[in-house]
Amino acid sequence: MLANLFIARKTLDHGFSLFAKETVPLGTIVSFICPKCHTAPLKNVKNTEAIKNLAYSFVLGSKVVTPCSDNRFTNHSCTANVLFTRFKPGVVIAVQDIMEGEEVTCDYRAFGVMPEFNCFCNTENCMKNTIEIDLLGWWESRINVALKELKNVKQPLLESLTSVQNTLLKSKKS
Repeated sequence: MLANLFIARKTLDHGFSLFAKETVPLGTIVSFICPKCHTAPLKNVKNTEAIKNLAYSFVLGSKVVTPCSDNRFTNHSCTANVLFTRFKPGVVIAVQDIMEGEEVTCDYRAFGVMPEFNCFCNTENCMKNTIEIDLLGWWESRINVALKELKNVKQPLLESLTSVQNTLLKSKKS
């Protein structure tokens, strides 16, 4: 589920992308994997070629996930402005302020992208421009800063996230 803070539109150079309709503050939960998202066990995807051919899908833990909304149009940047959190797997949080009109980007390396992934983001931390960096540590530091802001910013998805969690918890007890 994607917060109603974004709009998908065609870009000049890389197909469709998500853009902020308004300023999205650091610490805002921008999306999460919900029951409408299609998930399949990774073991059912037989090889890496098949994974690459799953349009708009990504690997998260032991599952292949295809988002249910325009979230699928989030493009890659090595200096992403949204990242998956570890406190709730499948929850995506803004790790910096995203200005109105700014493109929403996620770091595809978080999904275990294959080494042959060609990056063209040309940001400061672009994988093709850097020597080894502590990627997990860098992501974690950005996520931790964002998590500190969770209670200080409006959370447009909080009610939906809570509702989905409660439904899932009830179904597990049955």
